[in-house]
Amino acid sequence: MRGQSLVGYRNYADDVVDAFVAQSADAGIDIFRVFDALNDPNNVRRATEAVKRAGKHLQLAICYSVTEEGRLGGPYYNLDYYLSKADQFNEMGADSICIKDMGGLLAPYDAYTLVSALKKTIDVPLQLHSHYTSGMATMTALKAIEAGIDGVDTCCAPLALRTAQPAIEPLIFTLRGSDREPRVNFDKVLQIDDYFERILPKYRRHLESARISVIDARVLYHQIPGGMMSNLASQLREADSLDRLDEVLEEIRHTRRDLGYPPLVTPLSQMTGAQAVNNVLSGRYATITGAVKDYVAGKFGTPPGEIAPELRAKALGDIHTLDAESSDLPPEMDAARDAVRSITTDIEDVLTYALYPATGMKFLRIKHGLDPMPDEMKPDKDADKSSSTEDAPAPSALPERPRSRHTRTFNVYIGGERFEVEVEPHTPEHGMRIAPPPPATPSSVAPPDSGPHSQQQPSPPPSAAPETSTDEVPLTAPIPGVVLRYSVEIGQSVQRAIRSLYSRQ
Repeated sequence: MRGQSLVGYRNYADDVVDAFVAQSADAGIDIFRVFDALNDPNNVRRATEAVKRAGKHLQLAICYSVTEEGRLGGPYYNLDYYLSKADQFNEMGADSICIKDMGGLLAPYDAYTLVSALKKTIDVPLQLHSHYTSGMATMTALKAIEAGIDGVDTCCAPLALRTAQPAIEPLIFTLRGSDREPRVNFDKVLQIDDYFERILPKYRRHLESARISVIDARVLYHQIPGGMMSNLASQLREADSLDRLDEVLEEIRHTRRDLGYPPLVTPLSQMTGAQAVNNVLSGRYATITGAVKDYVAGKFGTPPGEIAPELRAKALGDIHTLDAESSDLPPEMDAARDAVRSITTDIEDVLTYALYPATGMKFLRIKHGLDPMPDEMKPDKDADKSSSTEDAPAPSALPERPRSRHTRTFNVYIGGERFEVEVEPHTPEHGMRIAPPPPATPSSVAPPDSGPHSQQQPSPPPSAAPETSTDEVPLTAPIPGVVLRYSVEIGQSVQRAIRSLYSRQ
């Protein structure tokens, strides 16, 4: 939970935070991992108090980040920085503390150094959450375990790696027989893996990455989490400028520096990325987003470093001090109840609207039958059928055979990418048998010496001949198709007709 931002992209009023935490706890949430994009204790204080009132486990997370050096250290994200944050969160009543490495930037030996120091500083359990994006997460988890960490986040193998977490299976096996062996039944994990393997075909199109490689080593350079990368691509695609993605990635480094090196975690990652897109498309800070103006004004909290004077001047103009009341948002829950009163009084529906007024209202009207459900929200029956593999017969293996002389090569274009495929008829029967065109009238036959630009029009195709016709002529093709028109007529030179066809194209 993003502190005062909850699960949204802006800070909400205190009464929304209180209601959201209370309802979540009542619905069954036992552990609340609360973090702030700037690691600002003030931005998690209200959520912290709400979790404690609900009597649930409070885990406060420290967002891990680095600057250009790419390792633990430097002027901002050094060991003292993280020890100070952990000490503050410990004093706020955290039941556990999490190192949240959203970009997969925590290097293995840095993890050992950081965890060793934190275990000497805090007296509550310490957990590691690291993404596999850079390829280091498994090694990082192992070094953290050696340093005495109490828990690491993992995924079952079918869902692991890429921008997810490291796989649990190799870690269990690696630690077997050691004093850090986890109390996890390996056979049960394998059963869960089998379950995911059965159901994943239904969701495959939503899970597959555009990248071929499991590892994105460039994240060590641009430090952009996977979710932020997809947002950037979407913004550039809407502006018909996807080819400028590399420019945006480079610009993000400059924009982040100007913003005082905030950790690239939601919502600051999206905010930084959107401003970098504007800088590339419109000129540096020619257009400044409202979120960046609020950030520069201090409404998101205190950044680790100094904001560039140029950016501050363009974002704030003559305003140099933050309004003392700007962080005290007026209550919002009563207005949310009034907005949906004619539809529902259910607290979950009220919170849905309070968090997402535009999309929330649209959803609630559909949920309660006031508006029809759009097709894109309806279940995909074809996907359900294709994913039901439990009772499906095993596919039959086809005998291999060499390519025949009928094989043809085609270019297939999908989403702007070109794929080269080879196609050949499965059996001779894949050809078509059609009746020949009727004899042409004298007026419709081109004279023998007609040039390539003749204006004569071919006669329309005849109606399909009966299947029993003895005049059918076999025409074979490498792929199935239909005859749209006859390009030549009886008595016309085939060679001349082909020249004429190409000249028209």
